[in-house]
Amino acid sequence: SACGGSAETWEKMPLLKRLYCARCVAVGDKLYVTGGVHTDNSYSDTMHEYSPLRGRWTQLPSMSVARASHGFLACNQQLFAMGGRCKYEGYLDTAECFDLERKFWAPIKRMPFVLSHFASAVLRNKLYLVGGVTKTIGSWCASQKVLIYEVSSDTWSQVYLDNECYWSGAVAMNNGIYVIGGYFRRNLRCTRKCFFLGEDGQLDRRVTIPRLPIELAGAGVVRWKHRIYVLGGENAYMYNNLEGENKVEYYNTVYYWELGAPKWVQCQERLPFTSRGLSGFGCTTMKIPQKPILELFRKTSVALTAIECFLVNETGKISGDIGMPKLPRGVANAGVVSCGKRIYVLGGEDLTQCYKMIYYWEPGEPRWHRCTTEIPTTREGISSFGCVTMMRPIPHIRQLFQVTALVIVSAANK
Repeated sequence: SACGGSAETWEKMPLLKRLYCARCVAVGDKLYVTGGVHTDNSYSDTMHEYSPLRGRWTQLPSMSVARASHGFLACNQQLFAMGGRCKYEGYLDTAECFDLERKFWAPIKRMPFVLSHFASAVLRNKLYLVGGVTKTIGSWCASQKVLIYEVSSDTWSQVYLDNECYWSGAVAMNNGIYVIGGYFRRNLRCTRKCFFLGEDGQLDRRVTIPRLPIELAGAGVVRWKHRIYVLGGENAYMYNNLEGENKVEYYNTVYYWELGAPKWVQCQERLPFTSRGLSGFGCTTMKIPQKPILELFRKTSVALTAIECFLVNETGKISGDIGMPKLPRGVANAGVVSCGKRIYVLGGEDLTQCYKMIYYWEPGEPRWHRCTTEIPTTREGISSFGCVTMMRPIPHIRQLFQVTALVIVSAANK
């Protein structure tokens, strides 16, 4: 489900195959989901992309290994999948990145040790993994470290925390990492505690965060503008009785805290997809076009091949002040630029082929015009390419400068 940050209302998204302990991240207006555990307890290596304009999921290349309760972050047009589990108590120290432009996975340097159920965030081209569950001889234990991955150098570093923690949440904001809730200390009890890490991964006690209203772990923790939201979560009393049974309480509440505020605030809306509560789910913020624009793109059976054109005013709403003619054909992912008083549409695609035609329209005209020239490509057409206008000297002036440059270079060589 998706929730609007200002309206605090929930809307349903198209269903994806049922998974738990999957992880998600957003880049622009695209949502990516990786890994997780199926209802038959098998682990998933798949990745899916959701486009709100298309209103559907698309499967992308799979990870090199199945993962659940892993880290999944976006940085510099790359998606990073790190650690996690591949089976019950089968912890991973492998990590890999997906290039969004070239659409393939590649391994990155192994983590210093196996790790899952950690909090994670991105800050200034570094990936931070806070706490988590790691493996010891014959058992598991909570980690007392922060792992920091430097994207540019493909290196890991480690920083010690004051206490062990796992299944916390984390967001990057205010030049550091805010860590929220989780299981804490050696008694493995849920905590209301929140703390702040500087860019170096060290605890910074100068930044204070109010305690959560209730003890929580495994919640969805995200940042929206200047607020941190905490969705759902659990409180498990580990080793509660002599039989080793755990008493677990799940929540469907949503809290938020704004920088500088003295306490957390509970939202009126609750998680819509469960009455008993939920923990261990993927949670992220993403850009979604306003409802009128979505409806306009989805009103035909063939998504993203609309022939409609419209004007969006500075408030983000569709304006009827200027009427625009329909495109000659349905097209998407075209290059669209303005030059002088004209709007040009270059290439593009529909669900059957790509194009290399060029159309233009000038405000006040009743229709689009097709140019006599086409995009100079050897392929049948092209889409999803960069397109911009720029100022260039007229040919005879450019030739004068180019000839002068050659003379200067020649003189320098002598």
